[in-house]
Amino acid sequence: MAVKGTTWEHNIEAFEFPGVPKTDFYNILSIDGGGMKSMIPAVIIERMEAYAHTYAAAKWTGIPSKDKKIHMSELFQLVAGTSSGSIVAAGVSYGKAGAPTMWGADIVAFFTTHGKDLFERHSLTLGLHIFFWIVFALIGACLGYWAGKRRYDSPR
Repeated sequence: MAVKGTTWEHNIEAFEFPGVPKTDFYNILSIDGGGMKSMIPAVIIERMEAYAHTYAAAKWTGIPSKDKKIHMSELFQLVAGTSSGSIVAAGVSYGKAGAPTMWGADIVAFFTTHGKDLFERHSLTLGLHIFFWIVFALIGACLGYWAGKRRYDSPR
């Protein structure tokens, strides 16, 4: 992968990845994290698989489907995620010999069965969290006041 030119139009042509067909565009699926909140993108992906099949069947696109679903690997060239979203991204993009092994429903089932083991709740209560945030905010305000007073009240 070498950079050819000085402008981004020239540089975009320099990116060639083995196994990825060169097209004018790439579809990228980015999945946000957030602990058990990653269940939300997993459910959305499950629904997208079914909707993609319905849409593809109506438009006669020829995208392969299985059980009236189209796998996300057929629609996106790159799947990425942050934090627990990377678990969803790994599940969506994992396959053996080009065949997908995990579908959206499988990822939802994974989070349902293993979610408690992966993401434990904090032992502190909400009241203690609020108390600590207020203390940190007051310390920050005091430090800001002290630094500002020292800066602007000092003679030059």
